[in-house]
This record gives sequence, structure tokens and C-alpha cells, in this order.
Amino acid sequence: MQGKRVLITQSSLDRIGGSEVQALELARYLQSVGCIVTVYAWIVDDLVGSLFAQSGVRIITSNMVDSADLHMTDFDLIWVQHEVLPKTFFQQLEGLGSGPRPCVVFSHMSPYREVHLEQPYTYDLENRIADRIVFNSSGTLEAQQGYFSKDDSRLAIYPNPAPMSFVEKRHTIRPDLGRILIVSNHTPSELLRAVDSLKARGLMVDRLGDVTEQANSLTTPDLLDRYDCVVTIGKTVQYCLVQGIPVFIYDRFGGPGYLTAENYEQAARFNFSGRMEGSCPSLVDEINRRSIIDGPTLAAQILEGYTAACDFQTARHDEFIRRFAIDGAVDRVVGDMSARPESLTGIDKGYVDYLFRNSQMVEDYVRSNQLANNPRLAFYRQQIQLFRGKNRAFSIDDQTTLCESMHEENHLEIPAGDHSIFRIDFGELPCLITDLTVHAAAAAKVKVSSNASFENAGTLFFLSADPQLYIETDPPGREVSLTARVYPLDHVPPQPLAILTERIRRHQDSDRADLERWQRFRSQTLVALLIKIRRALRSAKTRKKKDDRS
Repeated sequence: MQGKRVLITQSSLDRIGGSEVQALELARYLQSVGCIVTVYAWIVDDLVGSLFAQSGVRIITSNMVDSADLHMTDFDLIWVQHEVLPKTFFQQLEGLGSGPRPCVVFSHMSPYREVHLEQPYTYDLENRIADRIVFNSSGTLEAQQGYFSKDDSRLAIYPNPAPMSFVEKRHTIRPDLGRILIVSNHTPSELLRAVDSLKARGLMVDRLGDVTEQANSLTTPDLLDRYDCVVTIGKTVQYCLVQGIPVFIYDRFGGPGYLTAENYEQAARFNFSGRMEGSCPSLVDEINRRSIIDGPTLAAQILEGYTAACDFQTARHDEFIRRFAIDGAVDRVVGDMSARPESLTGIDKGYVDYLFRNSQMVEDYVRSNQLANNPRLAFYRQQIQLFRGKNRAFSIDDQTTLCESMHEENHLEIPAGDHSIFRIDFGELPCLITDLTVHAAAAAKVKVSSNASFENAGTLFFLSADPQLYIETDPPGREVSLTARVYPLDHVPPQPLAILTERIRRHQDSDRADLERWQRFRSQTLVALLIKIRRALRSAKTRKKKDDRS
């Protein structure tokens, strides 16, 4: 795969979820084996985008100028999630003809009809251009089989595989169960009661959110290796299987418990979701119909089945690696990444026009829905605006947009001009600004002010819905550079929040100390006498004014 050019597409990268993690792990793996990887998405959050950037993966969004320069023939492999393609590709589809073209893979990761983007929602798209169509399990394939011909040779399983780092971090099984990790985004109440029972028996039980620094932290081999058993569903099961950690499957759909020779294939059929039956499911129906095991019984199953689970894991470990390690899984799907000579059929202007309209409609819907459900993402879609003027009375004519959208970390260069003051608005919502630094060219003096509710040492706390920063230089009109970290008030990371809290505490302590000093000062006999004399003189002066008026 050395030197192969790969494009991975995804509707949004605004959180750590199933499809986002699959895109990230696939991108990292392909990059590690010598591919040149680009990721295309409609929406990208800075935090999630940074995970791709750390691996050297280029990210392009639909609203970036670079998206207009994407060409299908620039890539050897296009891995499509959520049926997302750059709109520039649609016109190119019509003109590909019989020349070389990339291998195109479409991926589906959910059988549930409520998860619309995981369905083949674009009429006949995959039938016309896909070389492979993959599903995360045979259960997902069965649920979507009606969209495809039963004898379609392109259909295959890509089993939500685990990165090689989990394979390489081989777990040493311990004979006694002492440490348990719960990995769940929606822990059912009976599992919480089981945790209480296990703790009462002296076991150490952690939940993933309590042992990771951030809510968006990825699960790592080092973290899992600290535990004797993991209670989870979904992707974390594959992590445990290839690493060699006994795994107990139970969550919002229920579950079979520890894997055994009798339940393993059926559990894998449903992507280790906890479901053990069904055909074309509704997510809501499956949650409502699950069989609930009471907490003490769950705790007993975790304790009593541990030894047998260790034996099963040890006996089948090599098989798990062959089936779920990402190197073999990728090779089975795209082992031959050579250009495809077959021409695409049925791609005419009418169909291309449909693709444009359909793609834009779905993108608009997803964008508005994601922003409504992700306040942090919506916050960073705000613009940074600059106003230049001769005084603090700015007009709309003085306004300039500095950035297409705001980021957590911002660096601005403001050129010199014919103005004596300018104002920077970091969006239109309350926020916290930290690490603010402002420098002017030619050693000019800089005066910075704001409408912040609290300000101290480069940290500004804005409670108003119109945060404003004023900057004046002496002499006026000089070039200015500015850096600042900006956070929405409801999503401030722990470290800057701790710093802000400490600064506010010190500020309050200082005010309290000043007040105590003043109270001690005014309680002195001479000072108290002077205060009384001053009040008496002020009162006499007031009475005289009243007498003069009368």
C-alpha cells in the first residue's frame, strides 16, 4: 500500500462515536503502512479533528475552498461512510468513462432504521459505483440485504476491527478477578446495582468516564490492560478480544454475559451489541424489549463465570486476532487497490443533478441537526469580527470578518490602518478567554480593555452575550498580532477552569484582605473621631444649603 492515495468520507466528525472512531482508526492504520490519507466531512469539531491531524491526516470540509479541488482520479481508494461524497465528484462521475478510476468502498455500521445515515439512502448510488460494500457484522448486512441483490459479490464484512496497538499490547490473564472496568455510554440501572454488589464484595470497579481525563478520550491498550475484566458492548469487545482480556457483554440491549463457544458466533452476528436475536430492528423497539437481569444476579455472573471466560479467551486468542485485527480486515476488503478499469454505467446528467440536490439536502439537515444538538460545535461556528474606528462608536461600515469560524486557539494579524481604536468580537455568546496576548509593531504601546465581567492576567470572563475586546495603540493605527484561547462557558476544559477558579479565589482573598485592613483602620480611635467630625461637617453643610434656598 506504500504511496497509495486514500480518501475517507464521513458526514461529521464532532464527537467520538462509532463511525468517527472507525474513520480515525482506518486513517491511522493506512497512514502507518505508507498511504497518503485525506478525510472529507461536512462538519469537523476542532477536538476530534486534532486526533486526525496528530497522525498527519489532512482534513477537508465541504465549506473549505480546497474541497473544490478534489478529483476522484487523485485517489486510489475512496472509503465512503454515510454515503458522503464531495460534490465535485458528481460531475466527475459523468465523465469517468472507461479510463482508470479509484476503488470505491461503501461502509455501513448500523442495522437500525432510525440511524438514517447508515442506510443506503441515495437512490442506486452504491449499485452504480461501489466496488465493495461492507457491513460491521452479518446482522447489519441481513438488516440491509433488501437494498441489494442476494448474490451481489461485492457485499462483505468489515468487523469493526481493532488497531494493531491492541494486538501488540498482549494482556496477561490473572487467575483472580480483582479489577473490573465498565465501558458504556448508556449504563443501565441494573448494571449500576451490580457494580454496588461487586464493590461490596471487595472488588475494584471503575467506569471509563471516571478514569479518563476527558469525555472524548479514546480507549487505549494501556488503560484496558490495568483490568482483569471489561464489561461493555460494541467496539470495545473487539479491543478486548485481540488484546486477550476477558469481556462480559451487557448494556442497554441486555447481553449474553461472558463469551462462550455456544454464544460467540451469535454475539458477533450482532456486532457484540448485546442483542442476540432479531432481523430488521428498530433501535427503540430493541431497547424496550430487552430482558433485564437484576443487579445481584449480574454481579454473580461476572464473578462465577470469570475462570471459564479466561479459558475461552486464551484458547481462541489467535482466532480473534485473525478475525478482528485491522491489518487482516483491511487486506480482506481492499487487498487489491489497483485502479478499476470498468466503466461506470447509468451516470447521466439527470442522475448527476439528482445527486447534487440529494447530497445538499442531507448535508443541510445533518448540519442543522448537529449544531442544534452540539452547543460546543455551534459555539465554534461563530465568526470573529473586527471593527475599526476613531472612537468607541462603531458602525456596521467599520466591520470586517477575521475568520470563517472561531477556534479554541486563535491567532490574528490585524494590519496597520487609519484608525485610533479597534474592537474584536469573539462571537455573540458568553465565553471565557484565556492566554490573551497582544503585541503591536514597532514597539508601540498597547492598551487593552473589554466588557468582561472578570479580568485578570490575560483571562477574561464574559457573562454578556456580546463579548468585546478594545485595543488602542500609541501611536495609533499600528499593526497588531493577537493570540487567545476561547471557550464556551459550558464546555471549559478542566485545566483552564481550575486556573480561572484559583485566580478568582485569589482575587476574592485580596478584596477580603483589603476590606479587613480598612475595617481595622477605621476602628482606631483617632480615625473613628475624624470620620464622625467629617460626617458632622457634611451634615451641617447640607442644612445650610437648605436654609439658603428657603
